[in-house]
Amino acid sequence: MTTAARNTLSVADKFRPLFYPESVALVGASSNPAKIGYLSLQNILQWRFPGRIYPVNPEGGEILGLRVFPSIASIPGEKVDLALIARPGKELPSILEECRRKGARGAVIVTGGLKEMGTAEGQELEERMACAAGGDMKIIGPNTIGMINRSASLNVSFQDTLAMLKPGNISLVTQSGGTCMYMVHQLMNYGAGVSKAMSLGNRCNIDFPDLLEYLAEDDDTRVVILHVEGLDHAARFIEAGQKLSCRKPVLSYKVGNFTSLTKAVCSHTGALAGKPEFQAAALKQAGFIPLTSTSDLVDAARALSYQPPARGNRFAVLSPQAGPAIIISDTCQRLGLCPAEFTPATREKLHSLVDPTTYKDNPIDMAVTATRFDESVQTLATVAADDNVDIIICATLFHGTYIHLLRALIHLAGQITKPVVVCTDTPLGVPNPEAVELEQLKIPTYPLPERAALAAWALAKAIPRFED
Repeated sequence: MTTAARNTLSVADKFRPLFYPESVALVGASSNPAKIGYLSLQNILQWRFPGRIYPVNPEGGEILGLRVFPSIASIPGEKVDLALIARPGKELPSILEECRRKGARGAVIVTGGLKEMGTAEGQELEERMACAAGGDMKIIGPNTIGMINRSASLNVSFQDTLAMLKPGNISLVTQSGGTCMYMVHQLMNYGAGVSKAMSLGNRCNIDFPDLLEYLAEDDDTRVVILHVEGLDHAARFIEAGQKLSCRKPVLSYKVGNFTSLTKAVCSHTGALAGKPEFQAAALKQAGFIPLTSTSDLVDAARALSYQPPARGNRFAVLSPQAGPAIIISDTCQRLGLCPAEFTPATREKLHSLVDPTTYKDNPIDMAVTATRFDESVQTLATVAADDNVDIIICATLFHGTYIHLLRALIHLAGQITKPVVVCTDTPLGVPNPEAVELEQLKIPTYPLPERAALAAWALAKAIPRFED
């Protein structure tokens, strides 16, 4: 392809060999199960990657039933799309040059000990790497856990715990591989699906703005999780972020906010920590939804992945227990949401349905009404039909007597068009099949009131154009 032709490619096309390769070469493949080169090959095979796989090791032979090639050049065919490289840093420039000659336009480099060491030698080696790769090869890393694209059945990481991860629409971009996988594991445990997840590491020639531009065009991504330790190119970051956030919600978490952590951030991935207030301002200007914990990132992402965005910030809470309902209402209002004022028709209907000894005006204390299925269905349907309600939060402490509120929600799930989140717990040793079914219906459940409120807030922060 000529330079002129490459310049006309869309961002999605430029990144396609990296995220949707037809062939992968594993440089540094190993027959030793304790080595990264073995785990990585095992991972590529685990999800049944449909493309061609080429293990590369000078010793040749066979690993996990695949022929091993002594070099990249010896691989048959004109090109290899993507190279996963697990070799010492001093070999990387020559390996990348060989990959470039083989036509590779994507590379994932898990090797560490380079720029993040803070030495002139490490910096110079990364510069030589970038030069050897040329201008067309997109590199994730070095010093990364790798990358996964569940939408393409591609695991080019050395994380070997992802067999049960489902394809989904959440994509994660982090500086830390460990942070990335903590969140991927939590999403997997909830049964939530992931599209892409990657740690950028030292950001040899791909930085946050590049990925923000790409994810704006990626049809497999609906929600973006962004973990930032430091930013190097704030103006471009803001511009790319604004283009993404006007199309899809971006959940951001900036860490390393204290002076005592500056050296730790720099030595981790070679990031420039900068002034926290300036970097927080960049995230805000980009239009991202700011969060302050990995737990909040996961909780909000699940809600945005499953439910439609709210048309406004007015919430209604239904619960047979008044205490948790008050906590939810209080937390929602602290976050900036408003309790819905029911219409006179809704209020009249609720007064005819709900236990006469309890409060009915939001939060709705359903009490014994939640022990009866028909009344629970009618109460929930009445609230859902009220034009003053934008978001519905159902909460019930797990108890066999009060389970009818959850069963009513399951019954009405296909008819409610407004976003719904649920607070319900699952005590150890006690099955909660309703919670499982709600998750299967893409209604997110949370074990504590504050977490359900946070999820509702995230749905209100999502832009109205964000829909299937």
